[in-house]
Amino acid sequence: MLSKNKLLIALFASTIVLAACSEPQEESAEDVKQDAMEMAADAQEESTDMLNDATDGVNNLKGEATEAYDDAKDKAEDMYGDAKESTDEMKEETAEKMKEACIATKESLGQSTEDC
Repeated sequence: MLSKNKLLIALFASTIVLAACSEPQEESAEDVKQDAMEMAADAQEESTDMLNDATDGVNNLKGEATEAYDDAKDKAEDMYGDAKESTDEMKEETAEKMKEACIATKESLGQSTEDC
């Protein structure tokens, strides 16, 4: 019976020790839990900030790309207009040169220049 008593006393003492240890462990666990929740909230806030920054960056790039496209389009239209104008001038000059050549040829052959 003595062993049972010793065993009961040892069990009782260990229960008291565990109870005494578990309260600070519970407090420590609660502190860790609170720290983890704060870290999660900070991480979520930081993620939100990063997402907002990325969205702003994309919007800025989109605006810059649109502006660059509009500038390129305007320049292309200007170049097309200049090329068309230049082509029209070249056509007129070519027609004039051909008329002059026709007149010169017909005059040298003694023919009428009316149909040139």
